Amino acid sequence: MLNDIQNTEENTKYYDRSFIIHQFIQRMNDSKATCSECNRFFYRHIKSRWYSNQESSSVCNDCFMKNQVKTSVEIWEKIYEYKPEECVVCKKRKKEYPEKYYYYYNENIFDSSRPSITGLVQKREDWEIIKKNLDECFGVCLECENIVNQILPCLKYDELKYYIEEQFLSDKITKEDYKNIMEFYRVDYDIKMKEIIDNLSKSLL
Repeated sequence: MLNDIQNTEENTKYYDRSFIIHQFIQRMNDSKATCSECNRFFYRHIKSRWYSNQESSSVCNDCFMKNQVKTSVEIWEKIYEYKPEECVVCKKRKKEYPEKYYYYYNENIFDSSRPSITGLVQKREDWEIIKKNLDECFGVCLECENIVNQILPCLKYDELKYYIEEQFLSDKITKEDYKNIMEFYRVDYDIKMKEIIDNLSKSLL
């Protein structure tokens, strides 16, 4: 039965696993180039998963990654200068408590398009985009973030979001209604989050 399926004209292209190694090696050799930074040769054909434009690159994967790390460090230094690591709840600062881990919190379950700061750095987004998102988030230490994350489930936003999506998927509300409701709760979520932070910062002094 399997042979019958594999041998049909329509499916042959999916089951043909023939592979000619010398053609692959020839393509590699044709793409051989010298890295403009370290002067070692590399194959443009062998793309890095971090660098989709490797075939047109004059830099090898190793040098590319080295530059990426350097760029990341520079961006994070700029971020810390623009918005220093300070917890909005306990008011502790990285300078005074270097052992503490800090996080730029900007999550909202009703806004899946809102990126994390770490994600923006990894994507090498423009500084203006990173800065805009920094303005929308608050700094929090890991300990206080855990407290916030203990409070959030009590507000039942997860259940509410699930209910709204279920109503939309079952055609009980229109697409326009769905967008409006999600936008309403996106704003509401941010307001509640600010209330939580304000109350915690006053109570945990």
